[in-house]
Amino acid sequence: MQVRYISLDSAVGRDLRMRGLLTRHGLGEISQRAPGIQASRALNGMSMAETGCLLAHHSILTSLEESQTTVVLEDDVVLCIDFAEKIGHLTESLEASPFDIVFLGQTISYEETRTHARLLKLLGKFNETRKHLFISAHPFYRFGAFAYAINRQSVRKVHALLSTLDLPVAAKPIDSLLKDWISRGLLKAAVIFPYLAGVDASLESSMQDRSGPIEHRTHAEIVNLYLDGYAPDARSRWETVLSGSPDLHALEICLAIYGRLTRQ
Repeated sequence: MQVRYISLDSAVGRDLRMRGLLTRHGLGEISQRAPGIQASRALNGMSMAETGCLLAHHSILTSLEESQTTVVLEDDVVLCIDFAEKIGHLTESLEASPFDIVFLGQTISYEETRTHARLLKLLGKFNETRKHLFISAHPFYRFGAFAYAINRQSVRKVHALLSTLDLPVAAKPIDSLLKDWISRGLLKAAVIFPYLAGVDASLESSMQDRSGPIEHRTHAEIVNLYLDGYAPDARSRWETVLSGSPDLHALEICLAIYGRLTRQ
C-alpha cells in the first residue's frame, strides 16, 4: 500500500500539516506528496479550482502502479484515530473484493434526511459490533474525493478509462467523473462506513469559485458526523431530531447544534 496526498507547491503549511498527520499515524514512510495543479484555463464550464483539482487527481490516477493499492488524500483531510490499522485491514478487504475503489468518506446533502436517519441507525449498530461496512456506491455515493483507495487489481481498468477521456470535451469535477463511471457500471465502488477520513473544518476551502459551493464548515461538519470516533454528542442530538418527522428546518437546527459542539 502507498499513500499519495495532493498539495499545491504554494501551500507549504498544508504540506507540513499532512506530513505531520501521516507521520503521527505511522504512515510517513509510505506516503508521498503529489503536486497540486493550478489550472491555466477552466475546462468544459468548470471553475478554475475544479479544473485544477481534476487535473491533480488525473495525474495521480494515470501514475498508479499495479503492484500496490493506493490511498489518495487531499490536504484538508482528518483521519480516524486508528487510521493506519484500519486502512491496513481495508486494503486487505479491498484487494479480496470486487470493488475497484472505496471512498473513505463522502458528503451527503443535509436535505437528505432519510439517508441521514438511516446512517445514524447504522452508527448505532457499529457501536455494538465495531464492524465497518462496505456500502455499494451505486446509488449511495454522493460527492467528495478527499479520500479514497484504488484497488491495485483495478489499475489497468482505471488507466483504460482515463485513456479514453477527452479532457477538453468531457471534463467534469473529479467526484462527478467518478460518480458517472460508477453509475454506468464502468467502475465498481463502495463507501466504507463509518468513514475513516473526514474534512478539517478549520481550513479554508480552495473551491470557493465552484458553482453554488456549500459553506465549507457545514460541508466538513456533515462529513465528520460519520467519521469513526468523532463527536458522539453531536450524533445523539442529531438523532433525537431525526427520530421525529424531520424536515429541512430540523436539519438546519441540527447543523447549528453540531457547529457549536465542534467549534474549537
